[in-house]
Amino acid sequence: MKTNTKEIVIIAKDGIGLLADISAILAENGINIESVSVDGVKKNAVIRMTTSSEQKAIELLKKAKYEVIASDV
Repeated sequence: MKTNTKEIVIIAKDGIGLLADISAILAENGINIESVSVDGVKKNAVIRMTTSSEQKAIELLKKAKYEVIASDV
């Protein structure tokens, strides 16, 4: 069976509370993080995740000024 799951990739300046901020934005809007992976690249964080509502998550994160890329999983 084919799924339409999107992986959300967020690229942001690494810092204390980054993942907490992203998690709070999603939680406050009823979005569950289903999987998450975080890597550090120079002074940036690359966060890959799947959520219970990819499109809504993308819109909210972009509104919060995060650089967001979506790709098929």
